[in-house]
Amino acid sequence: MLNDASGRIEAKMYLSEADKGQNVEALPKPGQYVRVFGTCRSWNSQLQITVQRIQPVQSSTEVPFHVLEVAHTFLRLEGKLSK
Repeated sequence: MLNDASGRIEAKMYLSEADKGQNVEALPKPGQYVRVFGTCRSWNSQLQITVQRIQPVQSSTEVPFHVLEVAHTFLRLEGKLSK
């Protein structure tokens, strides 16, 4: 499960046989800030992200930048920002 200021979404990451042997220490821990790359899809009428890659956040500025980016995208999609 992933969550940010915009809400929560289920995330699935499918591992290959080679990936299954990776170091468990490298996996993100609950509450850790991460950057996720994937595809958003609907499955059984629920949105979920199929994760291709997940990385820890490198800089503390990434978190507030993401919040601003989400707000900007929402306002743009709602037609509340002029072009």
